[in-house]
Amino acid sequence: MYFIYTKIGDAASAFKIAQQIIEYFPEDERGYIFAASYYKEQAYDYESAYRILKKGLEAAAETNQLNLSLMSTYSNMENYESAFDLANTMFKNKKDLDNNSLSSLYKDQGYNYYVKGMYSKAVKQYQIALTYADKKYQKRVVYFMSFWPQIKNRRI
Repeated sequence: MYFIYTKIGDAASAFKIAQQIIEYFPEDERGYIFAASYYKEQAYDYESAYRILKKGLEAAAETNQLNLSLMSTYSNMENYESAFDLANTMFKNKKDLDNNSLSSLYKDQGYNYYVKGMYSKAVKQYQIALTYADKKYQKRVVYFMSFWPQIKNRRI
């Protein structure tokens, strides 16, 4: 139901379902991720998304999807050092990630390098992200590579 409501643009109903998932299945990471995505994508309230994800990490323990969502939230909050540290931690356990999660991890780490001004490392991370992504997810990775024209104008 959550996905149906998001497809028809009813974010408030999707959020209510996410809250019900959290209430009935507190150890299920999806409710926390869905609720946090509501705040990130609909309300642009990254602090609320961060609080929900932190609750998820306490209740559902450390999961790859929660960590990826938290890393994205750190970037939205411009807390790049925390995002960078979390990415480095996740790289240590990358064998537990599926391909799209790996792609997301490399993409986010590429953005972290970009923010730090390490453009050649950023390009390499995005290139690796594309190798892991399936065709549907590649569109997202390419979308986030929109900073490349800025990189091309600089010496790498």
